[in-house]
Amino acid sequence: EKVSGMTYEEFIQEKVLHPAGCVGFKLGGNYYTDKYPEEVRYYVPKDDEPAEEFNNSGRKVPRCYGGNNIEGLLGAGAWVGSGEGSGVGLTNILAHPASETSRTAAIRKAIIRFTDYPSE
Repeated sequence: EKVSGMTYEEFIQEKVLHPAGCVGFKLGGNYYTDKYPEEVRYYVPKDDEPAEEFNNSGRKVPRCYGGNNIEGLLGAGAWVGSGEGSGVGLTNILAHPASETSRTAAIRKAIIRFTDYPSE
């Protein structure tokens, strides 16, 4: 943030997501009350025990709403976006010649193998 003069969210949106075609992505929140209007509602299995709230308040909360510090994860899983935006971004990233690494090559190969059905 000091080097770029932007927040983490602004930097990732402007320098990574938008150039890849991923628009509308935002950092997620910790609680249901932080949910964006277009964000899905998260559920836990019926037999899931409430979790200790991430901030050590002693409260028991649904694991998906306060059981983890989602805001503290940042790039490790806190982004909220659409399926369409994710698909466009992944396609653009994998199609870009500069993205050719062993990991992207393996992902590309798996996608091609998954979608390359023999015609009948």
